[in-house]
Amino acid sequence: MRQRLPVAAFSFRGTQRVMQIRKTIKRETGARLLCLFGAAFILVVVVSGLLTGRYGLGKMSGTAVGLLVVLAGMSLSADKAARQTILFRAGVMTVLTLVFLALGAVLIEIFVRPDLFIIGWRSWEPEEELNQLGFRGQTIACSEDDLVIVLLGDSQAAALGRSFEQMPERQLERHLAGLLDRPVKVFTMGAEGYGQDQLLLALEEYYTLYRADLVINWLTPYNDVWNNLFPTHLPESGYPKPTFWLEDGELYGPTFQLGEQAYGDAPNKLATLIRMVTSGTRIPTDRVWEERLPPAYQPFSAADGEVFTLWQDWWDADAIHIREERFETEKTHTAIYFTPRSPRMQYGIDLTRALLREIDVLVADHGGRFVIFTSAAPHRLVPEPGYYELNGLYYHATRTQYEANLSDIVEGFTYYAIPVVADDPFISATDSHLNDDAADQVMRDLAAQLVDLLNE
Repeated sequence: MRQRLPVAAFSFRGTQRVMQIRKTIKRETGARLLCLFGAAFILVVVVSGLLTGRYGLGKMSGTAVGLLVVLAGMSLSADKAARQTILFRAGVMTVLTLVFLALGAVLIEIFVRPDLFIIGWRSWEPEEELNQLGFRGQTIACSEDDLVIVLLGDSQAAALGRSFEQMPERQLERHLAGLLDRPVKVFTMGAEGYGQDQLLLALEEYYTLYRADLVINWLTPYNDVWNNLFPTHLPESGYPKPTFWLEDGELYGPTFQLGEQAYGDAPNKLATLIRMVTSGTRIPTDRVWEERLPPAYQPFSAADGEVFTLWQDWWDADAIHIREERFETEKTHTAIYFTPRSPRMQYGIDLTRALLREIDVLVADHGGRFVIFTSAAPHRLVPEPGYYELNGLYYHATRTQYEANLSDIVEGFTYYAIPVVADDPFISATDSHLNDDAADQVMRDLAAQLVDLLNE
């Protein structure tokens, strides 16, 4: 007769089955959560790499961690026999994934990752010719009795192409010391291509460490205005720099601080689109920045007066770096001569004045005085008024327009126009920086002007 198991035995087996099912459900639920978490982690790491254009060792390690979490989840949901198959497949998948990630990192480096820039620049002269803030000039050191002067300027103040001992700061220091009954120290803040935007930031940095009784800006009108207008140096979209802008007449900015790091545009449209969704560290190109600027000067298709081919001759000979300049956007040394004055030049003048006012206020807040001067040298770019031909277009350029623009820039400030008296004051036929003798004459005459101001 067949034996029947007791009801209790059936109950026990049923309970075991239920408990086994519950354990399986919990294990599978946990496995799915691990897989989802690992996959989500990998997705975040990969997307982050695409958005920033950077996929270095850290992100690759993060991806590997995510893969391990996914593998743990897959292994947890399978029995022993299936685990071996899963682990084999997972191993193959891991190898393929790592190969894919390595290839992706290479492609990102080539096509997506933009260049990392240090915004702005200091002097590129030998270290022994740099002061503590990285500008060409003597060591910043003074006593309580010294009259301390800061000379703000671009390559004229930095005396590029001239000896360190004959820098304008040394010449001005020597001439003032001979006229005053107190010791004088002059320190240079500025470098090649500096407009008032970078000069303002450099002066702010100077004041965190040192004092100044007088701040002098050596204004160079034919490049200061466009230096302030654009977010980069020459040529188009050249090396990036801090830039200010005007909105309803109010000064805003800068876009970046001196020395801040930021990424430029990527080299193709897809990569640029990816970069557009990143944080505000993208350096604007000149073309993007132009969208906020008023219209530029419009040259003529035909001349209505005397025609000069000087600019075309320079262009054909590839002389004085003229091909780096952008006449169509007014990113050129000649723009300040263009007549009639364009809306963009008017904006540039207003922006330059706003920056000069900011420097004036900064100096006053630190108990000093602020003056501006120009060295009125012969006009090499526009020796005669007329229409200057370049690549089939005609630019009406006059020194009268130059003087009108300069007058509007310096109106309301303490300003000195120092004539350059030498017939040939330049370093060479292709270098318009003042030579030693001409610069010394300018500093001597400037010192004579400053004596009355300093004795008030």
